[in-house]
Amino acid sequence: MEVNLYLYYISLCDTAITVKKGESIKLGEGYDLFLSGVNSDGQIYLELQKDGKLVEESFLAPSRDGATMADKTYYYRTNVGSQKGLVTIAVHFRSTYKDEERALAVVDGIWQISDTPIDVRADTQYGKMTVRSVDGNAGVITMDNKDN
Repeated sequence: MEVNLYLYYISLCDTAITVKKGESIKLGEGYDLFLSGVNSDGQIYLELQKDGKLVEESFLAPSRDGATMADKTYYYRTNVGSQKGLVTIAVHFRSTYKDEERALAVVDGIWQISDTPIDVRADTQYGKMTVRSVDGNAGVITMDNKDN
């Protein structure tokens, strides 16, 4: 049996990252998430670019009263292999700040999954590990090294 495996790039921030207006968060596979603006209500305007080309624009309101996880998290969905609308990027914004001189947002979580799946088959070697079995129905891949 063969299944598609998606590589994960995970960065769970140990400390918060401050992003100023006009700056970007560098992500994997050529993606950058730009903080294009913060309005007086704390709403942020984001631009996702891949290899310098605009992919998507989005607004979030992480600092509004009663903000939910959806208000604080940027999600990018795309088609990957046979998966439709798969979340491949998620960035959590803790808060925003704006005064007359500066505008910024504080990020405390970044998650990304590759948008290029790879095939996984039994007896395929990845580094020092070898795939022994693949059960796509159960979602289980068993791997071992030469010493089991």
